Amino acid sequence: MADRGSTLGRYPKKTSQIAMSSFLQVANLVGGVLFALTSIIVGVRLLWLARRTGELPELLIGLAFAVAGCIGYFLGIVQVFIELPETLERARPYASRALIAIGSVLIAVAIWKLFYVGKGWAPLSVLTLAVLLIFDVFPIDLGSSEPNFYFRRATQVLLLVPYVWMSLASLRFRKNLLRRWKIGLGDADPLLARRLRLWSYGTGAIAGLFLTVQLVAFVHHYSETRLPEELFVAIWGIACAACMWLAFFGKAPAASEA
Repeated sequence: MADRGSTLGRYPKKTSQIAMSSFLQVANLVGGVLFALTSIIVGVRLLWLARRTGELPELLIGLAFAVAGCIGYFLGIVQVFIELPETLERARPYASRALIAIGSVLIAVAIWKLFYVGKGWAPLSVLTLAVLLIFDVFPIDLGSSEPNFYFRRATQVLLLVPYVWMSLASLRFRKNLLRRWKIGLGDADPLLARRLRLWSYGTGAIAGLFLTVQLVAFVHHYSETRLPEELFVAIWGIACAACMWLAFFGKAPAASEA
């Protein structure tokens, strides 16, 4: 009887684990779909704008969102939902990492062209980032698990650098614009000010997503604690999607709301 009771007592726990696993998969799917759809919509809008204006930054950022935010991100999570043929599954991680790395480099080039034209260190920084990210796409084997773990974390942290850079540079540019408008230099543009703020939050959310994945990897590497990585990624993905959607498709605000 004791054995039977203990067996029955395990069913609620097993059921709750299944329910939690299902919830995390749904959260991952919702966050991933929203992030990917917003990325492709924003990317296409920027590419269309670049086609009309001929401006390079719009082209670079549009490509980054379409290629990395949509295709690269989707390839990174698709194995959770569908089983791919063996050949495709072997190629999938490389394709995902390559597209996401390309997106980071495109964002870095856009930052250079938007904010740091004429600064000699900016193209050098972009080139250094591009070279180092090759090791994220094609990891090298350092001979043992511990060095390999740290090397992978280091190369993947590089992915978030352009997004942090873009977020901070956009906030700084917005601050300078508000200061100029306050003293009467140029006509105030509340829509531009709000777009810059939301764009900064959105790119910061992408950086937060990358950083969270690395922090979870450290926790899983050094402890038995299992964190709900899918939920964290979904939250960041939804936050980014909301900020980007409001930045590009939100209604014009009043001056006090910028």
